[in-house]
Amino acid sequence: MQGGATLERDFIVATFRLPPFAAPDAASFGRALVQAAESTAQRTPADLYLFPGLLALGLVPQLDLADPKAVALADGSLKDAYLAAGSYAARTLGAVVVPGTIYLVTPQDRVQQYAAVFDRQGNLVGEQLQTHKDGTVQATADEISPIAVDAGVKVGLLLGRDAWYPEVSRILSLQGADILLAPLAPGTPYSSEEALWGLWQEVQQNQVFGVESGLFGVMGERVYAGRAAILAPCEMTEDEAGFLPRPGYFVGTGAQVATLRVDDLQKVRRDYPLLRHLNPGLYRKYLPLIYRRQP
Repeated sequence: MQGGATLERDFIVATFRLPPFAAPDAASFGRALVQAAESTAQRTPADLYLFPGLLALGLVPQLDLADPKAVALADGSLKDAYLAAGSYAARTLGAVVVPGTIYLVTPQDRVQQYAAVFDRQGNLVGEQLQTHKDGTVQATADEISPIAVDAGVKVGLLLGRDAWYPEVSRILSLQGADILLAPLAPGTPYSSEEALWGLWQEVQQNQVFGVESGLFGVMGERVYAGRAAILAPCEMTEDEAGFLPRPGYFVGTGAQVATLRVDDLQKVRRDYPLLRHLNPGLYRKYLPLIYRRQP
C-alpha cells in the first residue's frame, strides 16, 4: 500500500453484537468480556476481540449521557475500571482486546469518546479519541494513527461518527493500518443502508479489512441498534458482497468470527491497484489548511 505497511500474516478476528452488561465493578466487567469471548473461542480462538461501543457504560447504568457534569462525576473511576477490565480480559484470553468505548470529560466539561487497545499480555498498546463531533460527543481529537497490536499487524480505530468520514479511514490506511476497527453504539433506527455508508464503504475505498461491533438494547433512556460485521474487499468475499464469513450484517446476539487472509488481500491489491492512483502529496499540502479554517 502506498505510504503504509502490508499485513504480514493471517489474523483471526471476533466481533460482537451485545446488549449492555450489568456489571457493577471492573472485575465483573472483565469476567463478562472473557465469558463472551470464550463462547466464541470454543469454536475458533481469535487473535483479536472487538467489543461494542459504550459497552462499559453498564458500569454506571444511571449515567445521564447528555449531562457532561454527570459524566465528569464518574469519569475517573469509569476509566480506571474500563482499563482494568480490558487488561484482565486480554491477559486471560491471550489475545488482543478492544473493550468497546467509554466517554471521558475534558477540563472544560465537554464529553469525548475514548477507546483503548490491549495486547496479548494485557499491556495498553494504544488509545484513540473520536475525531468528529456527533450529537453526544462535544470534544474531539486532532490526531489519529495506527496501532501495532501484533507482529506485522496494525489496526486503526474509528469511534462513533468517524466511520462515516472518509478522511479518517484514508489517513489510517495510508499510515499502514490494514484492519479498521469500529466499536459502535448507534441509536435506533440504524438501517443496513446507513451501515453500508460507513465502515463497509471505507473498506472498499481503501482495500483493507474492517471489523464493526454493535451495542443494542436499552441503557438509561437511550435505545441502541448496533449491527456487527467482518468486512473485506468485495472481490474476495462470497457473492462479492464484502462480508465475512457470510453475506450481510449480523443482527443476532453474540459473535461472528472470521480469518483475515493476507494472500487474498494482496491478490486484490495486485489485480486492482486502486491506491496507486492516490496523491498523498496533495493531501499533505492542502488538507491541514482546510482543517485549520474550521471554526
